[in-house]
Amino acid sequence: MPATTKLPVTTLTVVGLAVIVSASPTLSRWLVWDRAAIADGQWWRMWTGHLVHFTPQHLCLDAVAVAIAGWLIESRARRSWALLGVATTLAISLLTYVFCPAMQIYGGLSGVACAMYGYLALLGIRAGERPRRIGLAILVLLATKIGWEVSTGRMLFVSGTGDGYVVLSLAHATGIVAGALAGVAGPGRLASLTQEGAHYERT
Repeated sequence: MPATTKLPVTTLTVVGLAVIVSASPTLSRWLVWDRAAIADGQWWRMWTGHLVHFTPQHLCLDAVAVAIAGWLIESRARRSWALLGVATTLAISLLTYVFCPAMQIYGGLSGVACAMYGYLALLGIRAGERPRRIGLAILVLLATKIGWEVSTGRMLFVSGTGDGYVVLSLAHATGIVAGALAGVAGPGRLASLTQEGAHYERT
């Protein structure tokens, strides 16, 4: 099947799971990133916690961001999306656990979304003149987002995440760095596929 028409199964699955988990208080309770539960050996929360969202607005924005970036990546190289998602969720969870001891509960796909856009930005910068400008613009927007969050303590485009919840800029910054590093260190295969949509992915 041509790479440009491939159904983004992984993206649709992740977004669908986020909707289901976030809509179920029972699932959210068992899957959310919970410091005490992780310390007690429930390591799966390092990954599943990112599927949990605390308000419909938060879920909607994360789902749209992941759906767009995920489709752009996965329709050309599914393995890149899967590896980036697994690595980013673990990195965010570990750094939050170590460097944010006051954070007891965490959830959301926004860090993963930041990683995906950081990845796309670096691929654009590597690809050519026009994609380079787009990639640089994405990096500027991501940097502006982090700056806004650090200075205001609020998430850009989100009026609030619920009582007692705050934005975790570390998760977004970690995602951007992880995505950018993946874009720099990863093989040039995805960049070439972006420019030559007639290529096929090896399965």
